[in-house]
Amino acid sequence: MHMTQAQLVRSIAESCQLSNKAAKQILDTLAATAIKEVKKSGAFVVPGLGKLVRVERKARIGRNPATGETINIPAKKVVKYRVTKAVKDAIMASGKGKKVTASLRPLTRSNGGSSVLSGGVAMFRWLAGLWHRIDGWMHRRARQSSRLYYRSNLHGRHR
Repeated sequence: MHMTQAQLVRSIAESCQLSNKAAKQILDTLAATAIKEVKKSGAFVVPGLGKLVRVERKARIGRNPATGETINIPAKKVVKYRVTKAVKDAIMASGKGKKVTASLRPLTRSNGGSSVLSGGVAMFRWLAGLWHRIDGWMHRRARQSSRLYYRSNLHGRHR
């Protein structure tokens, strides 16, 4: 089971001694800033977690699996998330019995609470989920616009 946005907001609020509203505003601002920066410069770094990168995919020739027909696939821009080595090591080492010595500095509560390395992993998972939702939304919009285009060019059928 993954951590929900509400659980992440609660975790950030507790570890940073903020209200839930302020923690949610921090997450919303981070997401908005990430989107704006990726649009503007093509990359956004989340320190200690990874990097959002806009990548240009080249045009290529594909094959329709149903008919075997060769089709041209146009070039397009996609967004990828590249995880830092420290996060990969911290996640992968947990199952192999290795000692985790990630360069992530775990956040601690000022009242002596435990480290919140899992909060960083949860933040990564939340960001990855956010990008999946944005990507799905973009794909749905593209499909809808292509359907509308197709319907408008049916020359009298099904208008």
